[in-house]
Amino acid sequence: MVWNLDCFSCHSLDYAKNDYLTPSNSVGYLGGGNKMPEGIFSANLTPDNETGIGTWTEEKFIQSFRYGIKPGGGTNRLPMKPYNMWSESEAKAIYAYLRTVPPIHNAVNRNVIAE
Repeated sequence: MVWNLDCFSCHSLDYAKNDYLTPSNSVGYLGGGNKMPEGIFSANLTPDNETGIGTWTEEKFIQSFRYGIKPGGGTNRLPMKPYNMWSESEAKAIYAYLRTVPPIHNAVNRNVIAE
């Protein structure tokens, strides 16, 4: 499902280094840091406890991606509109998959806009 939703495309390190045939071979797979066209950088979706979603509970993950509310307060920078329609079982399946991805320690500064 994560491959079908194309999560890796934005949430891996660099569009130019993505492997669209085998997404998990993409450089920095789901580790964030990819510069978006708007100038912000994608978040780390790996289960790294310091820089990713490793400390998020299933409930907090679902709250963040379905409703845009991040753990600890605040909102997601980009609206996750396609994902607010996830069923409970889809959201849980995505969370379970992300927990199996090797953690990548990548502190992404999400408070800057690159030129």
